[in-house]
Formats: sequence, structure tokens, C-alpha cells
Amino acid sequence: MHTTLQKRAGLLLPLFVSCSSGIATCPFAMAAALIAYSQVLLPVTVADDFKDGNVGHGYHRKADHIFFKGDRIDQAGRHDVDRFAEAVGHPLTLCKNVDAATFIALSEEYSKDKNKVYYKWVSPGRFWVVELGDADPATFAVLDFNLAKDRKRVWQWDRVVDGADPATAEVVNRHWTWKDRNRVYYQSTVIAGADPATFKHLGQAFYRDAKRVWWGTDPLPDADPHSFQAFGDDVPYARDRNYVWSGTSVLDGVEAKSFELVHDHVYKDANRVYVGTTATEVLRADAASFVKVVRLGAGPHVLLKDRSRHYVYAPSYLEVYALEPKDDMVIVWKPVWLSRAGARKPVQGATVSAQLRDGELSEPELVLEPAFKDESPPTWEKDKLKGLKPIFVEAQEQMAK
Repeated sequence: MHTTLQKRAGLLLPLFVSCSSGIATCPFAMAAALIAYSQVLLPVTVADDFKDGNVGHGYHRKADHIFFKGDRIDQAGRHDVDRFAEAVGHPLTLCKNVDAATFIALSEEYSKDKNKVYYKWVSPGRFWVVELGDADPATFAVLDFNLAKDRKRVWQWDRVVDGADPATAEVVNRHWTWKDRNRVYYQSTVIAGADPATFKHLGQAFYRDAKRVWWGTDPLPDADPHSFQAFGDDVPYARDRNYVWSGTSVLDGVEAKSFELVHDHVYKDANRVYVGTTATEVLRADAASFVKVVRLGAGPHVLLKDRSRHYVYAPSYLEVYALEPKDDMVIVWKPVWLSRAGARKPVQGATVSAQLRDGELSEPELVLEPAFKDESPPTWEKDKLKGLKPIFVEAQEQMAK
């Protein structure tokens, strides 16, 4: 999870939060991002379980007070809580009269004692533990990251979710989606028209109910919910009986019936091999024999092959390089796709290549296609190829086995 910050009222306030388990940008920008430094939920910890006063999630008991990372929670932030409340957009009541003997850290965000429930706001280098005035400590329980309930209400952050039913509130996709008997929520946004009774998570940001498919909060009107299949939480690809999907977009020309995810953003159908979210074709690849061979290096690079040649997938650019043995060396090459006015998709504007011999890579060459000979050459492609030298050397070693 990562955060983009802006400065307001002297405080650093994040604008958005990204997360690998769903759509890249959360729609509730400022409020969610203020807690971007929170950690993944851990099991509830009772204070008496720790003889040294550690009550979990960064909290400690010392005599009659509770501390968070060395600061008393009823004193930290006292000088600027009102200014912080202005930035958050609603009044905040800093915790007071905390009962240390019964204090329990429920999660990184939520805590309680026998009398009150608390929520911790975090901004870089500071925090504010505030009271949830109407929360019931006896029945208060954490559901998910910044989501909780008691016998009467559902809470998101330190606010009540109006109209939500605590008796039926449940998580659909951790950190992202939840529902009750009446509505489905993507974070704090109601997914209009979704049926809670049949709503389920399929993978990544794909969801469906009995009648529709969604990408986050966006309905996919042409998708068939009965045959729709996602391919895990790491890539935005799915298929149904008619189409292959990349997020909200249909991948034109990719056959749904024979679609197969090979690795990460590399996939194929019966006719071609593709890479990336817009289905860029891997030229000269034989789909029938195209397979993953082995991971390269410590990162996510991968060696692939078909019956004619090997390939290296470079995830940083969502590109595939071909490796072809020739005499005592290996030719490394890749088409360079360039945009043209009026063209629906980028077209091949150049080819970048180099020779790999005995662990040494020659200076890359860039050859423009005739239609692009009068345009500025994309010289950065040579630097990209050179930067992958260790990967290509390891690939050559694997090819020799």
C-alpha cells in the first residue's frame, strides 16, 4: 500500500491510496489515505496477556496510562486536534479518562476499554486517538481494515455508516468490499444495483451477482455473470463465454474460448501470444507450444519458450524480448511499438536488438521501419535492453541446460 501526499493546514494529507488487491486508486481519497500507514489487522490482544505492559499493536500500559510508541494517547495531538479535525472534515474528541486496566487494542485502528471505544488517526510522525462517542464497548468488534460494528451501528473509520445493518454486515473482499442485507459497499461507496444476497468476489476487482458483473463499482454491461471467470488477484484479466476482459475493457481480437493466462501479463489464445493490458502481440510466437520455463533472478522476470525460440518477459515494461541462438551467440530483439495519428493501436515502428556472446552484450541497435524513418528514433529502447543484461545472461545459461 502506498500514499500520495498534499499539504493542508500545516499537515501532510494523503490524496489517494493504492493496493494490489483491488483497483489502484481508492475513491474516498483524503480520509482513507490519512491512515495509509496503518498495518494489516492482527488478532485481538488482551492486555493481561503481556506481563511487560505491551497490549499489542504498538500500545503499552504503564501505571494508570496507555502509551502508543512512547506517547500517552490522551495527550498526544492535544495541541493540534482541532486543526486536524478541520482537515478531516468533522469534529474530533481526543480520548480522555482512558481506563488502562481494561484497555484492549482491537486492531491498529480500533481500541476500547470498559467505558469507551477509540479510533486512531495517523499522519506522518503523529497520531490522534479519538473517542467514538456512541459506540458500545461491550459489543464493539472489528470487521476489517477501518471497518467495525457494535450492536446498533456499522463504523467506517470513526464515522457511523448511515443505514448499514450491523447484524448482517460482512466482508466480501478484505480491505475493499463489504455488504449487509440491503447494500454492497466498495469501501464507502454503495455499488448501485448490486444484489447483496448473490454478490461475490471473483478476483482482482471483479465481482458479480446473479445478474451483473462489476469491475470495482463499474458495471460491465456486456459481461455474462454465469460464465465469467477471473484469474486471481494479481492481474486484471478475465473471460466469459464471449469476451476476454482487461479491467473494464474488452480485448478485441483475443478469443475467449481458448484464452489461457501463461504468466502475469503474458497470455495467449489458439492463434497468438499477447502481453500487456491492451493485448500487444508477441511477434513470431507459436501459441500452441508457448509455455513458461523458469523464473529469472530474484525478481519477477521469466523465461518462456515455444518450439522455435526462447523469450524473456520484462514486467517493468510489460514487454517480451525474443532470444534466438545463432552460431556462438544469442540474438536478443524486440519490436518497438509506436503510436500513429488515427491508428487504433500502436504499430511496429522499429526493432531493437543486441548480440549476447559469452556473457557480454553488444551495443544495442535500433532500426526504424520505413514509415517512421523521418521521425525521431526512440533511443531509450536501447537503454532498456542494456539494463536487462543480467537477465539475458541468466536466460542464456538456462537455454544451454
